[in-house]
Amino acid sequence: MDDSTANGVELRFGRWSDFGTREHTVTATTETTVYTVHMRRLFRLPLTANPAAGGRLRIHPEPENGLTPEGQRVELQAEPAPSFAFTNWSGFGFFSTHGSANPIRFTLNSPQVAYTAGFSTSALTTVTTIPPGLRIQVDGTASTSPRQFVWAAGTRHEINIEAAGQTTLGGGAMHDWRAWSDGGAQGHSITAVAGGATITAEFDSRYQVLTAATPAAGGRVVLDPPPVDGYLPGGPAVTATAAPENGYAFAGWGGNLPGGEARKSFPVDGVVDLRARFAQPGVLTAAGLVNGATFFSGAIAPGEIVTLFGLALGPDELVGLTLTAQRRVATAAGGVRVLFDGTAAPVLYASSGQVGVIVPFNVAGKTAVRVQLDNGGRLTNLLTMNVAAAAPGFFTANSSGRGGGAFLNEDGGLNTEASPAERGSIVVLYATGLGVMRPAMSDGELAGAPYAEPATPYKVRIADRECEVLYGGAAPGLVAGLIQLNVRVPADIAPGVVPVSLEVDGARSTRMVSVAVR
Repeated sequence: MDDSTANGVELRFGRWSDFGTREHTVTATTETTVYTVHMRRLFRLPLTANPAAGGRLRIHPEPENGLTPEGQRVELQAEPAPSFAFTNWSGFGFFSTHGSANPIRFTLNSPQVAYTAGFSTSALTTVTTIPPGLRIQVDGTASTSPRQFVWAAGTRHEINIEAAGQTTLGGGAMHDWRAWSDGGAQGHSITAVAGGATITAEFDSRYQVLTAATPAAGGRVVLDPPPVDGYLPGGPAVTATAAPENGYAFAGWGGNLPGGEARKSFPVDGVVDLRARFAQPGVLTAAGLVNGATFFSGAIAPGEIVTLFGLALGPDELVGLTLTAQRRVATAAGGVRVLFDGTAAPVLYASSGQVGVIVPFNVAGKTAVRVQLDNGGRLTNLLTMNVAAAAPGFFTANSSGRGGGAFLNEDGGLNTEASPAERGSIVVLYATGLGVMRPAMSDGELAGAPYAEPATPYKVRIADRECEVLYGGAAPGLVAGLIQLNVRVPADIAPGVVPVSLEVDGARSTRMVSVAVR
């Protein structure tokens, strides 16, 4: 399969559906087999400075031989030459939404894009907003702030804002016009002055407030001052109080303002996501038994690492795992045991608020199992949980179940936005919830050669492209239930922070976990 160019788009070989090399041999069978080649599309992004001596344009990441992959997130910077100043963007593309912002960022999804950066030695008049990025009108033309103009001194111009109330791209915030810096009305005339000037439309920002209580009957979240129409004004400190009800107690905050204090104050500078967790002391709930990687509740799988949240579940101070004489993770920590239909599970750690365990492999084949926690002889309720063949999930770097995965690059370094994996390279992913292993592993066993593999077929996808799996099985030297997947990053995907997912027996992990690729 050769590379080709058509209509200004270069097509480069990415991969075959069977993960073979560009030229490889296949064996015919009696069954119908379809082989598909995946090509990468690359675009040339024309960049122009006007005038040519006024400056230059710099693009990041650097194009590959002048070509940028489709879907690439790029940053474009206009760099003025001495005595020149950048004015505005023009051309074909999204320049009208950028105004005079510099640098600008956008995703290249079409070959029909070209950018011109304007430069001038004349004095500039800037019309902008606080916060930036809101819509303005200048001489009847709408654009996004900031916007810069070359105006002759003494000329008259009309400025306005597109709407008194505006939202920014992505939502979650409302901005209400308050005043212009020159004291003029919402729409008014200004006179250009020699040397240029800056006129600013000032807005008051309000941010969306999302609150939730888990379980709903456990209590509520009280905000002071209370939100109006679901929004709070930006700036002033707000106090949130978790108010337990119906015999429940506060167990901690989730969302983007985590913590353990029932009453907390915080400034409002963005969308507020407050999730209060409530629990009854010594009581297990289905919502509180979650996948240890994703922190989503649901049916449990054999060998899955899970976390139990609650109150008075174990010791006040966290106690970690211990190993038995047989080099297996013990079924008790800090006097805490967790039983699945009477079988004690390996305990990874135990504390008053949460306990980490590994679901025994003998739940395989059952439709449901009863879970009970034993805290030094004090037994919780019996909690019935459904059982599935698999409940896959990837571990994340921040232990939240979302964001960058706890993954390694081919060189052994942690995969991050600052240290992305090369396309076509190998990344090491860590997961749980893939079900029974082959050959069978014992509960709490530390993996050794020959390494067991998931008995159920599975697929790994990066940027929604199926990956070649070079190794998939028990993580060497670590406890049964932790799965290591060595996969090749597809060569035909666009660079960036892209989703990674895992599918086992029809069960799919969330698309909230990502891997950084360049």
